[in-house]
Amino acid sequence: MPLCDPAEMTRISMRIAEDGKMTFVDARLSQLLGLSPDQLIGRFWWQVVHPSDEQSLQDAFITMMTRDQQMRLNCRIRSASDYRPCTITAYKFLNPFNDQFEFVVATHHILSGDEEAWIPTTTEPGPAYVPPSADYSSQQDWRPQDPSRDSSSWTTWDPQAYPQHS
Repeated sequence: MPLCDPAEMTRISMRIAEDGKMTFVDARLSQLLGLSPDQLIGRFWWQVVHPSDEQSLQDAFITMMTRDQQMRLNCRIRSASDYRPCTITAYKFLNPFNDQFEFVVATHHILSGDEEAWIPTTTEPGPAYVPPSADYSSQQDWRPQDPSRDSSSWTTWDPQAYPQHS
């Protein structure tokens, strides 16, 4: 039962239990990474990535589980011979009848040589975003005033003046 579109040959889907262990791994794992699903089922999800990416994936998993938000992470995933760059997206699947947690659905997009160029080669954070400055010191009202919109000339609304619906 693949969770990804069969036409997407660079994507692997996994199910992750609440404790972080993999309970289902797409059979495409063999074609893309040279590993069998049996090698991963029962292991912690963060054990499938490069050792320097393990903590990032574990932290993202914990955040996703506690804050009910989806996650997206760029990392390197283990293959039979080395590590391949990949983008992981994951979300919690809740039972639609009782809103109880069932499992995490994780999609691993294995990047080709062309796609991996956009992944930063360093783990250092990039420059912080600085919003453009604006001058808020002006005493003028931010809305243009329309003299015809003077609220003192408005009539008050009286709900008793309208007949009730029957």
